[in-house]
Amino acid sequence: MYIGGPIYVTSNVINVNSLPTPAIVTLSTKGPTSLCPGDSIQLKAQSDISANFHWFRNNTYMQNMNDSIHVNASGNYFFIATTDSFPRCSTQSNAVNITMLSAIPKPNILVVGDYLKSSEISNFYQWYFNDTILPAENNSMMKPTKSGFYKVQIRSSQGCSNLSNPYLHLAAGNQDTFLENPVIYPNPFDDQIFIKAADKSIFYVYSSDGKLLHTGTYSQQLSLNTDTWNEGLYIIYMVSPEGRRYSSRVVKHKK
Repeated sequence: MYIGGPIYVTSNVINVNSLPTPAIVTLSTKGPTSLCPGDSIQLKAQSDISANFHWFRNNTYMQNMNDSIHVNASGNYFFIATTDSFPRCSTQSNAVNITMLSAIPKPNILVVGDYLKSSEISNFYQWYFNDTILPAENNSMMKPTKSGFYKVQIRSSQGCSNLSNPYLHLAAGNQDTFLENPVIYPNPFDDQIFIKAADKSIFYVYSSDGKLLHTGTYSQQLSLNTDTWNEGLYIIYMVSPEGRRYSSRVVKHKK
């Protein structure tokens, strides 16, 4: 019988290996995190070792494993980086909050006497003529001097903008023509109208208040079914590939 001090017994040895874990993971953005409607932003994942990326929005998995994504919705975004070899270890990135700004109304162009006017009030206006900026036209109204297409752009205090549809203005005594004038008949018309021209062209049909109703291309002859058009004045505007133009006013009368 042993009576004395403690007895020591040496156990077996267990080795613990430290597995590689993503130690540095970063979520970066390319662009502002406040988006206007229709805009998107790129989110980029970075890791100090080779890893797979799993993206989340508002804690919901997005089924995306790319190293970058484009997003166009508000939310709190982050990713989890997981080593691509077994056993897999993971690290969560920082989060980025994306905010969607309020939409700005689409302006219409109103005709007020000899002037064109934006239907929407804004702190910023920019007018365009045939898609070319008019640097001096920065007010809610402008006086057109040439035949062609006019647009107005407005912008909110948050920086979001919207552009009107084009408005066709025909200046008195200033009509551009093709080298060979097209023929538009009958005028007045009822349920059908014909256009004949030697040039292949793009055509636009506008109502008297400047709304684009119809557009398309044609070569030599075109027939338009106008049975559903309302009575009144219409403007047909044509542009050839070389930039030659022609415009004509036509009237629909019911039989």
